[in-house]
Amino acid sequence: MAIDPSFVRVRSWPGRVAVTPKSGSDTDHRPVSTVRRDDIQGLRAVAVLSVIAYHAGLSVPGGFTGVDVFFVISGFVITAMLLREHERYGHIRLGRFYLRRFKRLTPALALMTVVVLAFTAVIVSPLGPQQIAGQTAAGAMAFIANIVIARTTGGYFDDAADSNPFLHTWSLSVEEQFYLVFPALLGAIWLVRRVRSAMLAVVALTVVTVVSFGAAVYGSQHGSSGGREIVGFYSTFSRAWEFGLGALIALGVPWLSRRRSVLLALCALVGAAVMIAGFALIDGSRPFPGVWALLPTLGTALVIIGGLRGPRGAILRALSSWPMVRVGDWSYSLYLWHWPLIVFATMIWPSTSWAPAAAAIVAFGPAIASYRFVEEPLRRRTWGHGVRRVGSIGIVFIAPIAAGAAVIAVADRYWKPRYEDGRIAASFPGDIGNAAFFSFINENFPLCADPTMQANARRQPFLRDLPECYQQRTGIVDTVLMGDSHAEHFFPGLALTLSNANVAYYFTQDRPYWQTPTTKRVLAAIDATPSVKTVIVNAWWIRDEFAPTDLVPTLRALNKAGRNVFVLDDVPNYQFSPFGCKYRQMPLLPPTCSAPGGGLPPNRAESRRALEQAVAEVPGVRLIDTFDLLCQDERCSMVAGERLAYRDGHHLNIDGSRYVMARMLEQNPDVASALGGVVRTASTGEAVAP
Repeated sequence: MAIDPSFVRVRSWPGRVAVTPKSGSDTDHRPVSTVRRDDIQGLRAVAVLSVIAYHAGLSVPGGFTGVDVFFVISGFVITAMLLREHERYGHIRLGRFYLRRFKRLTPALALMTVVVLAFTAVIVSPLGPQQIAGQTAAGAMAFIANIVIARTTGGYFDDAADSNPFLHTWSLSVEEQFYLVFPALLGAIWLVRRVRSAMLAVVALTVVTVVSFGAAVYGSQHGSSGGREIVGFYSTFSRAWEFGLGALIALGVPWLSRRRSVLLALCALVGAAVMIAGFALIDGSRPFPGVWALLPTLGTALVIIGGLRGPRGAILRALSSWPMVRVGDWSYSLYLWHWPLIVFATMIWPSTSWAPAAAAIVAFGPAIASYRFVEEPLRRRTWGHGVRRVGSIGIVFIAPIAAGAAVIAVADRYWKPRYEDGRIAASFPGDIGNAAFFSFINENFPLCADPTMQANARRQPFLRDLPECYQQRTGIVDTVLMGDSHAEHFFPGLALTLSNANVAYYFTQDRPYWQTPTTKRVLAAIDATPSVKTVIVNAWWIRDEFAPTDLVPTLRALNKAGRNVFVLDDVPNYQFSPFGCKYRQMPLLPPTCSAPGGGLPPNRAESRRALEQAVAEVPGVRLIDTFDLLCQDERCSMVAGERLAYRDGHHLNIDGSRYVMARMLEQNPDVASALGGVVRTASTGEAVAP
């Protein structure tokens, strides 16, 4: 298929620019706007509303894939814009293109960044989250927020992501990186003869799209749990195929627009159904982006193709309706403002279930104001020439970066030292954040002696490179604690509470399902160690739903050779940080340490039932209650006794680990007996016989 950019000519209409076939081509086709198609504005509305609904906690599990919809739209719109420019001038004027992108995106981003940084300074914890927010803000203005977030915040679905008010800027940086590279590459291809350049552009873009998709699929399926999200979610290359899909449609407009109207209408209908399926079926547990990302991207591509000859059919007419088009006009500003307001609302009212949704609605106010008074006026400005233009552009970039640097400096040099040395009194003593927890483990417990497991053990200061296996003391292991980080947070408490047992922690990448590679490796290591008589299993059960059949084979494998097998039901989770519990001086944050039922998501009951069913199917395995050890009168607290028990919203700190494990062993003497160690009580610390 040879696509010649000269196939189309540009004709001005009042208020828009339209693309029509040249004379002599299929003149029966209706003119189609590639500068502003109302149905594409409606698609933008669908994308941003799905993202907002997901962040607001509404029942749209795949709402975050609205970002993928944006990427396909951007690939189509930008390529169509470059095609028009090449047709009109014979080349791409890169300087003009970049200036238009700057005026369209950067001033509104700069305004949001400065305002959000001001609120960050008085709401967000200065013991790490403020610093990360400042770094991300500077990264957003430098178009590298995706890289900064990958190095500081971690995976998109990780707990730390919920406290970064600039988390959403990762996608803006990915898009800007696409804008920086793609026009230059396309312009270079068009330096050769026209027909050949069109064919070369299609071939080159197809190759890049296929390779990028293959890399995204491989990375999402073979990376570690955190690595999948970092490589897949934040990598420009693993997202390039989504832009490429939209670009290929733009290059193929002359051929695609010749299709029969009924076929195009069917494309729009199927595309809408596929997009909706993506919003309903995809969630944070799916490897993404990869094969599952085909649902939102192909759905978007089909809807765009369906509208090439105008808004025919119910789907395209609905997308072209005034409300959808208007929300589409506001979509960029809505995307900018909704997430910071949701983060702040959740921090200020952590126990209020409707706070995120209310914040999402409130976000329409600053978003519309930004669109009306910043985004639209400044994109029409000439911005002067020469030194004046450079100065104006420089101010837009420098002011937010300076504000981010100021937030970091004040947090590091003023607030953080006062928290750490006690000049700002803590309501409850106890460590928060991951640094103290993992430093304690690295300093007090040796790496695992098992040669199979030790091959994967590492002593690194970074969270994602922690050892996968360590034990209470050197020597023969008799007890294994296995699972993800929610098993790990019980390890120091168990090791400190038992005086003469030897407990080892074996890491599983996810919950200990039998089919995962790390679980198989752990099971093999346990089978090869006859001294192991007791195995304790725990994981972040309530993260999402799971089937009992996923866990039963693991329990059966562990139950062989007469081992004692216990499954713990974890601890309460909270939708707020322990910072607001430990320190009560932040002016906009009320002290918050407890919540009804631990502020758990609705699937707590389902996960408990799944655990009970799995345990019931394997005789000899016992389910131990640990959840209620931090709850009283149907209210759960981050405080155990007079000390803070949590280091983040769902992980115990050292004090919390020791408290929960000591109480669990006191209340279950048969478990203590199976472990064979002298137990120190949670209340007095005295040694008692099990």
